[in-house]
Amino acid sequence: MPTIKESPFSWLPNHQLHVLASLGYVDDLLDDAARLLRDHSRAGAFVLESVMDGSASEVRIAGLRPIPPAVSRLTADTLNNLRNVLEHTLFAAVEHDLGRTMTTQEARSIEVPAAGTEAAFNAWLNDKRRLSLPPLCNGSPLAEALRQLQPFTWQGEDTSPLQLIVEHTNASKHRAPAVAQTQLGEVTPDLRVPGLVIPPPTGQPAAVGDLVASGPQGTHVGLDVWPTVTIRRPASGQWKVLQLELSYIEEWVRLIALPALLGLKPNEVLRATTDVRAEVDNLREAAAVATDDPALTRNTRILVAEGVMRPGMLDLLLPVCRSRKERAAVRSWVDSQTDEQIITRHDRLSRAATDEARAREACRQLVRIAVRRA
Repeated sequence: MPTIKESPFSWLPNHQLHVLASLGYVDDLLDDAARLLRDHSRAGAFVLESVMDGSASEVRIAGLRPIPPAVSRLTADTLNNLRNVLEHTLFAAVEHDLGRTMTTQEARSIEVPAAGTEAAFNAWLNDKRRLSLPPLCNGSPLAEALRQLQPFTWQGEDTSPLQLIVEHTNASKHRAPAVAQTQLGEVTPDLRVPGLVIPPPTGQPAAVGDLVASGPQGTHVGLDVWPTVTIRRPASGQWKVLQLELSYIEEWVRLIALPALLGLKPNEVLRATTDVRAEVDNLREAAAVATDDPALTRNTRILVAEGVMRPGMLDLLLPVCRSRKERAAVRSWVDSQTDEQIITRHDRLSRAATDEARAREACRQLVRIAVRRA
């Protein structure tokens, strides 16, 4: 008897297919925010100036380029949609298990709580508005899935992701847009010289007048100054790297919270990148052809390729070039490589460079490749 091929994502029930579209939309929002932040960084987030202070020469921030207002709105939209997909999933699960349409009062009682104590969570379950809903009775699979997601059960080193979702979304909905600011990140000198001082990061938003570096008069050293866009946590006031905060919450929703609410098995993994801009007849098929390459992973790869690997490859190849023609060919070849290609090439070159002679020969081989393809 011929084997019947199982359709993609058949383990996801029809009443929960909305999850794929919601996650795909979140990925689009994350990608839009990442593009804006990359453009902001490329344009130069800071205006720097050199000033004299007694016998020292200082570099200070003279101006800051404003972060596009869309960034904070995209951040809020991302967090709101992550909260929404949890709420929608719970609502669909309860109504499906009931086997009937909920009353208006019952429907209004459906929410994903964020309880700080077990007593508070049990009180939520025993609220009279939910007592008529067997899917949410104490000890039911759905109630226990919710219990394991609560902040009071969280064992991670950082704040509970569910608590953060609630804090961020409540603040952006009722108080003010999400607050994003630029901090002064890593400052790397081209070379170390006696007396050069680079202050440690303050962990606070950058401001005009902040010291970037200082040294004796007459010190001339190039500096790589890296801006970091951060978001303020409403409850604690802590500033966190924006992309890392969104990644922390998105991955928890997609990889932990939703699988718990849906009762998924370990091999049943939700896809982040379903295309929601195309006309989609079948969300399962759309998810099946999507790449397993979330926006935040793609953005990290782009930043690594652009900020580390391409400059690093040029630093390795240009010194072994023997003519202007070779140098031009190398620059053109490095620019023509995709992010994946340049990362792979750089890694392979680093592994091949076990000693100075082998490193030089490996670099010369790549120069010859660049000249042939020029």
